[in-house]
Amino acid sequence: MEREKNSPKARPSNRMPENSTLYEKIVPTLLVVMAVVTVGLILFAVGVLTGLVTF
Repeated sequence: MEREKNSPKARPSNRMPENSTLYEKIVPTLLVVMAVVTVGLILFAVGVLTGLVTF
């Protein structure tokens, strides 16, 4: 059997362009910022639940 040219296996697996500022700088930075915000919100919620933070 011959594979079709448009099949998913025939396409290259790397769709990220080389030297892309968006994927090399901005996306990782946003992921780190979102992780820090998430941890901050979790700590705030724990503080409220334990009574350390009055809200």
